[in-house]
Formats: sequence, structure tokens, C-alpha cells
Amino acid sequence: MKLQLIGLTLLALLMGCQATPGDSHDEATVLADTAHNARNALDWPGTYVGTLPCADCDGVDTELTLNPDGSYHLQQHFLGRRSKGSRYSGKFQWNPAGNRVTLFRDGAAPAHYFVAENRILRLDNQAKRIEGPNADQYVLQKRP
Repeated sequence: MKLQLIGLTLLALLMGCQATPGDSHDEATVLADTAHNARNALDWPGTYVGTLPCADCDGVDTELTLNPDGSYHLQQHFLGRRSKGSRYSGKFQWNPAGNRVTLFRDGAAPAHYFVAENRILRLDNQAKRIEGPNADQYVLQKRP
């Protein structure tokens, strides 16, 4: 709901800032709303679940809990493998834009996630969106 209100507000601002033929400006200047981001405008704390793609298994059942105090708990089960999976707990950190979290994991590379409304997207090791035919499968949904 908050995201829809923000979107409508931004749309109204954009429509009101468009240049008209009689304006003395070559381009309309639109300022982004930097006060609102995923960190402070979304209900992001909670548990996110889903099955992520895996290069050498049938998928990775994933459960990630993000807590308001900056701690997390991550459980992963590799489908089609005889392994116990993995469990990590620790602290996560927001990026300066407030739209991405990085999980710091002992013995493993940091994991990056883009935070959206009721879902998070797994990012690659450089914190970039994963592209390609399976890109839409790197999503964990927030548990109600």
C-alpha cells in the first residue's frame, strides 16, 4: 500500500514537472524522493522463502529471516544432493541507497539481496541483478 502511494506521488510530481513548449528550460528537472527507500518505507522484516536455481543440483530450498536489529538467519537445502544443507546466522548491512542488504557469512562469500515489496531478489556476487533465462527464478517471497 505504501509503495503504491509513493508511486502515485512520484507520478504526480513527474506529470507536474514536465516542460511545456513555452518554458524557458530545455528539460524539466525532477528530484527523486531520497527520503523513502526499501529500508524505511517497506515492511521488510520477516521470513522469505523459495527455491532458487542451482548449477549442480535440482534447486536450493531457501529460508531467510531478516530481523529489525540487523541480524539474519539463512537456511539452505540443496535438492538432489546428499547433504545437510547450510545454515548461517549473523549480521546484514544495508547499502547507502537503502534498497539492498548484504549478508556476511562465516566461511562463505557475502550474499546480496535486493529488497522489494513482500519479496527479495538474490543478486550475484557483485551485487548486480542476475540476468538470463532463469533471472525471474531468483526471488524469495515473504511469508505472511
